[in-house]
Amino acid sequence: MHLVIGANGRVGRLVTQELINAGEKPRVFVRSAKKTTERFGNQVDTVVGDLNDPDTIKEAMKNASSVFLCSPIDPDQVRQQNQVVDAASRAQAYLVKVSGLATFPGSFVDSGRWHAMTEQHMAQTEISGTCLHPFFFMQNMDFQLPGILRDGVLKSAVIQAAIAMVDTGDIAAVAAKLMLNPDLAMGQTLPLTCSEALNYEQMASEMSEVFGHTVRFETQNPQQVAANLRQSGMPDWHVNVILQFNRAFNEGLGSKVHSHVQDILGRPAVSFRQYLETATTSVDDANPFPS
Repeated sequence: MHLVIGANGRVGRLVTQELINAGEKPRVFVRSAKKTTERFGNQVDTVVGDLNDPDTIKEAMKNASSVFLCSPIDPDQVRQQNQVVDAASRAQAYLVKVSGLATFPGSFVDSGRWHAMTEQHMAQTEISGTCLHPFFFMQNMDFQLPGILRDGVLKSAVIQAAIAMVDTGDIAAVAAKLMLNPDLAMGQTLPLTCSEALNYEQMASEMSEVFGHTVRFETQNPQQVAANLRQSGMPDWHVNVILQFNRAFNEGLGSKVHSHVQDILGRPAVSFRQYLETATTSVDDANPFPS
């Protein structure tokens, strides 16, 4: 039994589909059964619950052999995710956890520090697991595409540093393959990227070629970013995390390219150009930085 926690999320839904495509009937742990039914019908076993309710986590974990964990950034995420680690440990299940940018003890990025605390808890419980570190989802660009297509302007406060992005489909494919083949990367931490790192000027150039009209890069300062995010209704703690992400990228923490996607999947990682060629402007997730 393969359990997907966060199966309605941008990565979790793709992990679920990968497992279905592999002939499995995964169990999904979600807050909304309606969304899951609309997406997957009777191809999944649904448990409705919440990471703040340990009893529902325990129920979902019954007979699980592998677990995928990806949850939205939350000030309480250490407690939430540590409960999943404990439940998976008791079930003797293999855990694939998605962390993210700047995940290390004492990180100045709040979410990175929170993820590191759960990874330390994994080590202390001696659970069988693998941690995935995607620096930046290519699909985060989905939220800018309508404006880019309309105005020809790509905006960011990341000035010159290159970013090694990764397609969410590749994250899901890696996670699902590991869940089905735990020995491939047992006990490892895998940064996930495509095969190149691009700065925003280069991204704008790629967009110009793919979209057939000029896209220029416009720099933003942190104050502009914060004002725009607050205007959208984002709480201050989350605004601070986004600003910390920008600092981390500007300091080069997301620039190193890794080959783990190709190593695990046996094929090249999806490139930024390939993402652009198939990108959609239909966004059904209000949070551009979910993990």
